[in-house]
Amino acid sequence: KRISKKSLDLIRNGSKKYEGRVCWGQWKNFKINDQLDLFSNYGVDNIRVKITTCMLFDNFGDAFEHLGCDFLPEVKNKDEAIQLDGKYFKDDLIEKHGVVIVGIELIS
Repeated sequence: KRISKKSLDLIRNGSKKYEGRVCWGQWKNFKINDQLDLFSNYGVDNIRVKITTCMLFDNFGDAFEHLGCDFLPEVKNKDEAIQLDGKYFKDDLIEKHGVVIVGIELIS
């Protein structure tokens, strides 16, 4: 799954412990202990993580309120979380499907 270089680096250095997406497609089917390949720069820079937990929320702001900086290390409050993830995901999809947040552990 493609993520930003910044997010990849934050996961790699241990600052970001969760990754979130709209809860649909493959993302709604992930389970604890599944492995996930995350990459930026079209596969040039990648990591493998193990899913440690799966949580459902109505939106990314609610997820940030629950998980804080472990989810979005660069964000200071719920409104910033909603703005940041609004850049990547359409509001109507979030309202229809909600969001899934997976806890991740770096494997390689």
